[in-house]
Amino acid sequence: MGSVIRLADQSFGPRMNMLIAGGRGRSFGSTSYFAMRRLPSILQCELWNAAQAQPPQATTAVVTDIGNDILYGRNVETIITWVSECLARLCSLNAKITLVGLPLARVRRLNASAFYFFRTFLIPRSRMDLRTTLQRAEEVDQRLRDEAATCGATFIEPHSSWYGVDPIHLRSSHAQAAWRSYLSANSHNVTAQPKVRNSLYYQVITPHERWIMGRKQQRPQPSIHLAGGSVVSLY
Repeated sequence: MGSVIRLADQSFGPRMNMLIAGGRGRSFGSTSYFAMRRLPSILQCELWNAAQAQPPQATTAVVTDIGNDILYGRNVETIITWVSECLARLCSLNAKITLVGLPLARVRRLNASAFYFFRTFLIPRSRMDLRTTLQRAEEVDQRLRDEAATCGATFIEPHSSWYGVDPIHLRSSHAQAAWRSYLSANSHNVTAQPKVRNSLYYQVITPHERWIMGRKQQRPQPSIHLAGGSVVSLY
């Protein structure tokens, strides 16, 4: 996360106001669980109220990691309805939107053994099979392209080289390249690779709201203040 924040600050700062609804396994429309952590859905989190409360300003948005909801067993219509609502809210903010497609080139190379291993490891509650997952992934990706064309968003197809053995999470060595691509779709200032110190710091900051082992944690936002005057809020 630290590199992404620094890349965004490089592109849109100084005095950037960055709102992030992130977290592994995050769902667009339902509560998500990862290990001992629970997060509200992207549509239900406080990010939207925070965004509406901001004064009018140039806004850029990146919408990604949409495939999580396929492994949660959500059907195509449900997923697209959630993403469409997200895009509509961003359009109401006059945002320039980059919509990132699914890593189909990498997912298509999965065999059954690898699929069930990663499904069990990443989302133990999932009961999706490989064939259904691939079918839904293909349809969701095409529908995302249609949604991008409809709302005027820039669609980006992820490179298969950005992924390693894990077929859905960016390799750490390629994450900066991927995010430079995402951010440069609506900016021409993303060039150098930022050096991030204390990267673990960004991983442990409490967002606006989460549950750890059933205990609710909250933190006022913004929670990250950069030297150039930019602030970052986590939801």
